[in-house]
Amino acid sequence: MFEGGLTQARIIAKTGCDGIPVLYIPSSSCYVLPVISEHDIATIRRTSREYGLKRVLLFGSATRPGAKPRDIDLAVEGLDPSRFFAFYGDLIFALSLPVDVFDLEQSGRFADLIREEGVPIYG
Repeated sequence: MFEGGLTQARIIAKTGCDGIPVLYIPSSSCYVLPVISEHDIATIRRTSREYGLKRVLLFGSATRPGAKPRDIDLAVEGLDPSRFFAFYGDLIFALSLPVDVFDLEQSGRFADLIREEGVPIYG
């Protein structure tokens, strides 16, 4: 588990036509939505599409039921390295919370953990 992250949550369904992920937390037998706004999710999806990303995973405190995150942690795949800071800047100015972006093209234990436990919100 990483700081503020989820440990045993899994996406099990999608709500309505907006496609916002629903998480199932086995240890509590409850279903929850990520705690970031639908507007922020839509903005992340639109921006990811504009930059041609393959996949975006939400991780950290924004995936923890009942949390009040201070930022949005995103892991991305398929982002051209030369456009990383443009993508990051667009999100900084468009989202309601500060954002951190992690490139999943990197290898390592942290990247593996995000791939395993992150919540897909695009791709």
